[in-house]
Amino acid sequence: MRDNISNLDNWPKTRGGEPIFKSTNEALLYAHLVFQEPDKQQDLCHYRVNTYKKLKAERERKKPNIDQVFALAVRAQFFREAFMECLRIQDELYQVGGGQPNETDASARCDY
Repeated sequence: MRDNISNLDNWPKTRGGEPIFKSTNEALLYAHLVFQEPDKQQDLCHYRVNTYKKLKAERERKKPNIDQVFALAVRAQFFREAFMECLRIQDELYQVGGGQPNETDASARCDY
């Protein structure tokens, strides 16, 4: 895991602003940094959907690039893992605190 990642400002990103993950552990760490930020969670959903669209387009090509298909599939899975970890953390906190998710947090739950 990268040692210099302790906040979102230091997180490596693509030119389009998508976070770059090299492992599931990094995706989970990212989730722990953004679980209280619904906009970042919505971004994870958006990135995942866009990656699935790219994956589908690549698979439908006459001769798909298998390396690209694999890379896109892994990338989509990282976004999914990060988003699901955000939800898990929120659910755990609400159970411990005895409260219910507020509307802001609930709006971050996407159905993709």
